[in-house]
Amino acid sequence: MAAGTPVVTVRHRIRADQLQVRAPLPVDIYDADNRLLLRRGNIIASEAQLERLISEGMFSDQPLPSRTRAGAAPATPAACDTREDMLIVGPIARSTAKPKLRISVYAEVVAAAKMLEALLCTPESNPEFVADIAELADTLRKGCALDPDAALAHIMFAREVRYPIRQSLNVAIVTALLLERTNNKSARTQAAVCAALTANLTIQAVQDVQYRQQAMTPEERQAISLHPDEGAEKLAALGVRDPVWLDIVRQHHEFIDGSGYPKKLAGTAVLREAQVITLADRYCATVTERGYRPAVAPDVTMTQISTKSGSAIDPALIAELVHWIGMYPPGTVVELLNREVGVVTRRLRDPKHPVVYAVSGQNLRPFESPRKRLTSSQPQFHIEGVFPRETITFPVDPEMLWPRTVTEEATVV
Repeated sequence: MAAGTPVVTVRHRIRADQLQVRAPLPVDIYDADNRLLLRRGNIIASEAQLERLISEGMFSDQPLPSRTRAGAAPATPAACDTREDMLIVGPIARSTAKPKLRISVYAEVVAAAKMLEALLCTPESNPEFVADIAELADTLRKGCALDPDAALAHIMFAREVRYPIRQSLNVAIVTALLLERTNNKSARTQAAVCAALTANLTIQAVQDVQYRQQAMTPEERQAISLHPDEGAEKLAALGVRDPVWLDIVRQHHEFIDGSGYPKKLAGTAVLREAQVITLADRYCATVTERGYRPAVAPDVTMTQISTKSGSAIDPALIAELVHWIGMYPPGTVVELLNREVGVVTRRLRDPKHPVVYAVSGQNLRPFESPRKRLTSSQPQFHIEGVFPRETITFPVDPEMLWPRTVTEEATVV
């Protein structure tokens, strides 16, 4: 390199699952402004310290693998790192560079939901339907990589679109997160997210009815039982040529014990990606309210799925769901021990003790601004229970809970 040539440094975002409390740090750690926080060999002394570092943003000069879960395939740094996990420090290209951006992943996901609603309304009239769905899937995957907590918050917190669209988008978010975090092949993950977005294309009207009332007519039951095959046929007619996308749609209600539909496939005949969508669909449907019942609390939902799925769902996939989503996922409205009402904003390694921002006291009078609460290290802020989303009747700015995240669009030279 010529003398005087400026050096470009690429920093990689560090997640909570890549570090271990009371163990020497494998790398130097920097903040988003490139300031050194901790040197290699230093020790993070407590979960509370790790919580603070994660919430403020940590970066290293080399990618770190996720800590491997028992029975999972070993993760490599390359498999765990994406462009969205990088922070670039140094000069950028003079002619083609774009400025560093701060984006709201939560707002991006809300916008994606509205886009999905438009795309699924009259797909036959859109010659770019397949490409638009693929682009939407890519947007969700990037959002899940850049700020997975903000993306997950859409499941519990957002109410901008009607139930069928919300369900499809939420299932796609969980699918993207689980497959990315378990090192699924990128092309198959893309196909799975596309499948999650479009699997219920032919039953939106039935889902609207299901949202309002529990009982179904024989005609509605038949539509439900046929929709995996009919959905795949319609997608093929719309121009989908990816056989994995279509096969996942056909199988997204199959169970590995043969109790699913429409083909009653079993064992390895059920694609792993289809199994993930089946699990995500069950989870998201249960934690979402209906016109005839309130939402089931996410911790209760996790317990039900873990204990009542029998042999229908691979226990290893359920363990991954609990590990990556947590008992109180972002967006969950909770009551703390001191009777404050708050919103979960960040998952940590302990699925029962996330970061919460209190938004009101027990009288539900809103605070002027949300107040950060560390639920694991401060006993008065332990989670006592879950409230319905509708408990918060006053406006809450999502960017106060999930701030904009730095994303680097520059070309490196």
